[in-house]
Amino acid sequence: AIERRAMDEAKGRARDAESAVAEVTREGEALHAQVALLASKLKDLLAGERARAEAAARKEMEMCSAVDERLQWVYRLEADAAASLRHISEIEGQLVATAEELQVSKVSREDTERALRGRLKGTHGHAAALEEEN
Repeated sequence: AIERRAMDEAKGRARDAESAVAEVTREGEALHAQVALLASKLKDLLAGERARAEAAARKEMEMCSAVDERLQWVYRLEADAAASLRHISEIEGQLVATAEELQVSKVSREDTERALRGRLKGTHGHAAALEEEN
C-alpha cells in the first residue's frame, strides 16, 4: 500500500510536471508570437521612417535644384543688365558725339549765313553803284 501510494504520488507529480511543462510551452509560444508581432511592427515602422526620410531627401534635392535654377536665372539677368548698361553707355557716347556734331553744324550754318548776308550786302552795294553809273 505504501508503494502504491508512493507510486500514485509520483504519478501525480509527473502529471503536475507535464502540466507545468505544457503551460510553460504555451506561454513560451505566446511570447514568441508577441516578439514576432513586435518585430514585424518595428520592421513596418522602420520602413515607414525610411520612406519618409527618402521623401524628405527627394524634396530637399528638388528644392536645391529649384534654388540652383533660380540662381542661374538671376545670373542671366545680371549678365543681361550688364550688357544693357554697356549698350546704354555706347548710345550715350553716340548721343554726345551727335550733339557735338549738331553744335558744329549750327555754328557752321551761322557762319555761312553771316557770310551770305555779307555777300548780299556787298552785291546790293555793287548793284547800287552800277545803277548810279548808268
